Amino acid sequence: MNKSFCYIIILSILTFLNAYSQSNNSKTELIPSPYDKSLAEIGRVVYIGNKSFTDEELNKINNLRASDRNVFHRIFQYYLNEIKQNRATPPPLIDAFKMSINTMVNELRFYEPIRVKDEIDKIKNFYEQKGFHNASVSYTIEPDKKKGINIIKVLIEENERWTVSNINYIGLDTLPDDIKDRINKLKLIKVNDFFDEVILTQEIVLIQRFLLDNGYFYTKFDIPLVTIDTLKKQDSITISFHPGNRQRFGEIYLVDKKNGQQAVGYNMKIAQLEIKKGNWYSLSKINRSLSNLLLLGTFDFVSIDTSTAIFPKTDTTIPFKVELQYRKQQEYGIGIFSNRTVIDNYLNGGIEASYIHRNIFGSAQVLNPYARFVIQNMSEALYDRSKALFEFQLGINFAQPLLWIIDVSRIGLTVQPLYSVRTVYNQLRINTFSLPIKFPVSQPKFTYIHNFSIDFNFERELPLNFSEAKKKMLESARTTEDSVRVEEISNIYGNLDEFVNSKNPIFTSTSFGISLISDTRNNPFSPSNGHFAIYSFELPFSAFTGTNSILGNNKFLRFQLANYWFWGLNNNLVLALKQREGFIYWWNKAESFIPFEKQFFAGGANSVRGWPSRRLRYSKRELNLTGSAYDYAVNFVGNSILIEGSLEFRYRFSSTGSGVIAEQIANLGITGFLDWGNAFNWLLLDDNTKDYIDKYNWWEFGTGLALALGLGLRYETPVGPFRIDFAWPLYDPNGKGNEKLIFNRRQGLSAFTFHVGLGHSF
Repeated sequence: MNKSFCYIIILSILTFLNAYSQSNNSKTELIPSPYDKSLAEIGRVVYIGNKSFTDEELNKINNLRASDRNVFHRIFQYYLNEIKQNRATPPPLIDAFKMSINTMVNELRFYEPIRVKDEIDKIKNFYEQKGFHNASVSYTIEPDKKKGINIIKVLIEENERWTVSNINYIGLDTLPDDIKDRINKLKLIKVNDFFDEVILTQEIVLIQRFLLDNGYFYTKFDIPLVTIDTLKKQDSITISFHPGNRQRFGEIYLVDKKNGQQAVGYNMKIAQLEIKKGNWYSLSKINRSLSNLLLLGTFDFVSIDTSTAIFPKTDTTIPFKVELQYRKQQEYGIGIFSNRTVIDNYLNGGIEASYIHRNIFGSAQVLNPYARFVIQNMSEALYDRSKALFEFQLGINFAQPLLWIIDVSRIGLTVQPLYSVRTVYNQLRINTFSLPIKFPVSQPKFTYIHNFSIDFNFERELPLNFSEAKKKMLESARTTEDSVRVEEISNIYGNLDEFVNSKNPIFTSTSFGISLISDTRNNPFSPSNGHFAIYSFELPFSAFTGTNSILGNNKFLRFQLANYWFWGLNNNLVLALKQREGFIYWWNKAESFIPFEKQFFAGGANSVRGWPSRRLRYSKRELNLTGSAYDYAVNFVGNSILIEGSLEFRYRFSSTGSGVIAEQIANLGITGFLDWGNAFNWLLLDDNTKDYIDKYNWWEFGTGLALALGLGLRYETPVGPFRIDFAWPLYDPNGKGNEKLIFNRRQGLSAFTFHVGLGHSF
């Protein structure tokens, strides 16, 4: 024993001396770092012999990295090298460059034998965990004189991968048969599968979580025992579980820490709890109960824990205490506000005066009266003031968080009466009173549809000065044909104006709709993974009753769907894909109308970015309009069909340094994108047919799609990136002859569209 111990001591000393010698030799043989000549940088890491796993997979389990200077770091280093060669350079300037580079020094990776050996051991352990028990991993480091970098070569000899000969679970035999059957369905590894410690761990965690959700409060497990057979190259696995006695929820009592606030009603709090006395203990139900209580918005902190202070536990029951810490319920404010539309992602903003009470009637109801001056679609308004839509709003938001619980669905209520005055165009103003009533329904996270709402909307829309606005457009008409076109484009609001004047209706528009939402994004503002989808349709009540003074004369059926996908290709690069369609079926066109906010437009910062906002549509008919009539037709008469898509690569600069410069660099990003899409069926009617002025063949919905290519700059903020986009119309289906393609146009690359916005385009 003593002799073996001496051998171990001698071997350790020799290993240390070898590493020390290698370190000393590297400083003389390896290429020195421009940052510090006494250090050697790692310029590249190469894996050799890895057949079963890619370089990317191996990179995820170790920190063996090469230096990675961002573009600003390289620029600063280049100029520092240049100015140091000039003796006339003032020392403070050199110090300033050095200080800036020092803030980014964490982007450099220096060769340290002991640390590299630790990373090599991680790779060896990874192969061991994956069943390659005889794998060997080593490394060499060599200078590349031509490229001026040091290269670490990781040498891997995988050898044979071992399989599983037997999996034995101990301690689960005493469980009820139904529990054992469900546990068997959770098992991931089978006999003769390759040994994989990661999958084995996943299997154990799944079983443990299942037991915690089915009454086994005291369950625990031992570290798996793996027995190896070196001859057959097989592993035998033994896993011991200790489930303990099955437990039910005992007494559940609530403790309010009100902090001077009004208490939420007992029944409302109990309704948020998915844990019930007498039910089997479930960790998932506790977590969902915590989430439900926090979503009420009246609590700063919520905890659910075992407690025997009031009720004792028994052999089969455990009492729980729910502790609720209240937040401030009433707030007043005057300031700047912003919000976004769900599908279009338009940013609206302005000035708001508001009051909010988060527990107005004692059951976590929210009451929020407000007055706002709003600029609709601010990103386009900043780009072109002539497109700015101004609106004054006076409204009340009321929300009842929970009305009913049906199975796993939780149904609430929101009512948002609103009076607004907005300028649509020139002298034409619209006064609107709307009463949207929504029943939002929240679903568990394991369902595809996470939220949906059943919507009822009642609206009274009154156009003011319509005749004066129309008169001004007619005055700008230069020909008789222009005058006819003015009559066509004023049709929608003309129908509304005539209906209001003749019927004096209670509502001009009433409808029923449903919206379905699925959202798995890891970040609502700058997602790097996940999927977002929304599907909605709207049907007017007047479709069943005909035009009348109560239900209005809106005669359209509206569908819209959008899907956004996000894939993180690496830590800095995200691939994003958008697909969006909309369709309006409009009948009784000569007498009914479609509200402006329900129409579809293409082009703009959140659409096909090669065109200005609302300026893209596929039309086979030339209007030949000028002046105010043309502006009105293009900007305020939409379309009934929309097809859009976008492919976007989003790269965010990395900086592992500290300091102001490094922090700002880490917030910067660039984007390259390809947009496609168009709007079809311009809502202009032919005087003779009383139908759309354009008719399409089915293939034109493909050949009529416009293409735009662009680049963008991003700067991250807490509510999403501030962005600047430059986009070129690559293919214009409305172009004449061979001018449809950008390469055949006279302007070429000089004709681009510039957009400013807050938040990604999708």
